[in-house]
Amino acid sequence: NGLEMKIYRNGALQNISTGDGNCGSSVPGYQDLGDLFLGKDYTGKIDDVVLFNKTLTQQEVNMLFNLETCCQQ
Repeated sequence: NGLEMKIYRNGALQNISTGDGNCGSSVPGYQDLGDLFLGKDYTGKIDDVVLFNKTLTQQEVNMLFNLETCCQQ
C-alpha cells in the first residue's frame, strides 16, 4: 500500500516493514530482501519473488501459493 511491505514464505506472513510511502532511492533492492526480512545471517536462496502495486488479501496470497506450476521438471 506504499507504507508497508510484507513478505510471505510458503503462503504465511513472515514480516512487515514500514516506510514513508516514498519509492525513492531508499527502497531496498532485490539483493537486500534477505537482509531486510530474514536477517543478515540468512544464507539460503530466495526464488519466486513477486512485487505487487496493491495490497493483497490473505485469500489472494493463498491462491498464488497454491497455484499449479506451468512447467513440469
